[in-house]
Amino acid sequence: MAKAIGPTFSFELQKAGLLGLPFSWGSDGSINFSSSMTQTQKNQVNAVYAAHDPAKADLLGYSDTKRHAAFASGITVSGVVTDVSPDAVSVMHQNVTFAQANPSDTFNVIAPDFSVQNYSASGIINLYDVVQGYVKSVYDMQASIAAGINSGSITTEAQIDNQYATLPTNF
Repeated sequence: MAKAIGPTFSFELQKAGLLGLPFSWGSDGSINFSSSMTQTQKNQVNAVYAAHDPAKADLLGYSDTKRHAAFASGITVSGVVTDVSPDAVSVMHQNVTFAQANPSDTFNVIAPDFSVQNYSASGIINLYDVVQGYVKSVYDMQASIAAGINSGSITTEAQIDNQYATLPTNF
């Protein structure tokens, strides 16, 4: 009986440079190879499968979920909770571009609680700088965690939780 295929199999195939070859797999452990694959390629896929642990936690996926949560929760800047979701950052970037061309205008920003905050042009530029710094730190954190997972130094969700807990959220 074939062993099940767990959530990390595609990452393992990618790491081995095999993802994208013409084959498919089922969670039950079945692997279907295209007739265009060489025997060497099939052997390489089978070797990844043989080494695969279906019970291994999907730590890269877990880290990605934590990144999304870090963005969804927002940050506090000068006492005001600020939305740092990708959509909000995109709108803020557009406001900054407009603020640079129109320094006397004011800008409304909707917070995660749907309150409206009003900023001067210089205020929206300063806010955007803080938000961009936070966004960069979240992505840097995720890259560091991914490197730790890939090297084997991060092996549990608790280690990932501990890393994300170090992110500052009050500026």
